[in-house]
Amino acid sequence: MSLIVACRGTHKLWNVDVDRMYIPVYVNLNHWIALCISFVNRHIEVFCCGGKKKIKEVEAFTHFVPWILKAVQSLRMQKHLNITPYTVSCVPMCGLNRSNFHCGVYTLKYIECHLLGLDMSLVDDDNIWGTRIKIMWDLWDAASDPELIERMTKYKPP
Repeated sequence: MSLIVACRGTHKLWNVDVDRMYIPVYVNLNHWIALCISFVNRHIEVFCCGGKKKIKEVEAFTHFVPWILKAVQSLRMQKHLNITPYTVSCVPMCGLNRSNFHCGVYTLKYIECHLLGLDMSLVDDDNIWGTRIKIMWDLWDAASDPELIERMTKYKPP
């Protein structure tokens, strides 16, 4: 099975071609968290660099992911899918984001580290500012990449 950050436009089926999905989520209009949704284990792992253990927005994901999963499957598969809520656990934090300023960067780095099987301890408050700058330059480079610009001019929303 493959890993995927977003299924849109790939024509892959959740829980058939894809076993987990990573989603950055903006909560309370001021904070970013990351979700790793495992379709195999029916579990959502929450990364919150603010150390919150209970995030009400995640509760909605536990209920609607099974329904979405059922809706995107073939009729034959739909009959056998369980639509009970997913379980949730929080990734333990050790003093990250003491400035309360880099939650978006930590969210992206968590997704990257988890996806690549790297230890999250590689990123901390001492090097997060440099990480923020690196992400900014990567986005800048991508925005001026002629091939990407060409592909984006041809993009048609589904």
